[in-house]
This record gives sequence, structure tokens and C-alpha cells, in this order.
Amino acid sequence: MGRHLYLFTKNRTEPFDEITNVYKVGDHAANFDAGLAGLIDSFKTCTTMEKLCWITSSALSPDRKKLALLDSTSIWLFENFKGDQFFSGDVSRIDLGIVTQKEAITFYDDNTIAFSDEEFKGIGGNIYFIKLDQVKQQRSHAQL
Repeated sequence: MGRHLYLFTKNRTEPFDEITNVYKVGDHAANFDAGLAGLIDSFKTCTTMEKLCWITSSALSPDRKKLALLDSTSIWLFENFKGDQFFSGDVSRIDLGIVTQKEAITFYDDNTIAFSDEEFKGIGGNIYFIKLDQVKQQRSHAQL
């Protein structure tokens, strides 16, 4: 994966096509300045209403073997991918059990994910921790 920046889209297409794209920004500092980015893959995340499918954050595990994408209801976990072809491996969906405006995700360690949501009308405004070896992950076949 080297020294790259990966950007995952918060899809707002009209009509909504349910797809999140990942773009890769170059190998060298000069490429970052020039804004050179290329589409490297796509994934269909939507399983519910449009706004609930928007990817709002992403994180790569410290060992670089897991990628997590966050939306309002779920964490999409990608494993066993080759290089930076994140969507080529195994994908699981972790149902978070509550619909809130999720905003940030990170790996605390290779087995622990932390994520947060915004507070709205007394709901949310928290930081949550999930141990991957303790949650039931649903296998997904939502790939393109």
C-alpha cells in the first residue's frame, strides 16, 4: 500500500446508485499537491434508505489487514484483500443496532474498533468500542 491517501466517497448521486468509490492519491508528495487521484474500486453499500448508506468515515487496522467503513447503521469490514484492492476480499457487515449520524471510526488495535456519533435530540453523542472477536458479523454479498 505504500504511502498513499485513499478517499472513499460519500455517495450523493442523483438518482442514487448505492455505490461507494475508492480513489487512490499518488506515490509521491508532488502527486498530493497536484491532486492526482484515480478510481481503483467500487462497492455497493446500500441496504436501506439512501442517507443511511453514506460512508462517513474509514479506517485501516494497524496491521493493515482490515479496512472498516462506517455508515449510519453499520460497519463494513473488509479482510483478506490483496494490496489496496480492499473490496476484493471478504466483506462482513456489523449491524450497530441504532440509527444515528455516525461520524468517525478508527482502530484502537487490530481487534478493537472505536467510532462516534453526533448527538441529536438527546440520542447519540457517544464514543463506542467494538471487539471484533465478540460481535456477530453478517456475511455480505452486496459487492458489485
